[in-house]
Amino acid sequence: MIAIDSKFIEALGYEVDTKELFIKFHSGTTIYVYENVEQNEFNRFVIAPSSGKYFRENIFDKYDYYKLTR
Repeated sequence: MIAIDSKFIEALGYEVDTKELFIKFHSGTTIYVYENVEQNEFNRFVIAPSSGKYFRENIFDKYDYYKLTR
């Protein structure tokens, strides 16, 4: 996971082999795992000027996800 400079998202991670995007929001301890995300989508997410906006426009409601609790 890498820290993101965002008020909305704390950290992002990506698993190449499974195409899973991991997102930890500042609002809790749960990590959300988005499935079948291409690596280029993750790369664009990391460099987006606003990760919150990118999430809303490109990730949220576009990919299936599940919660990974610690």
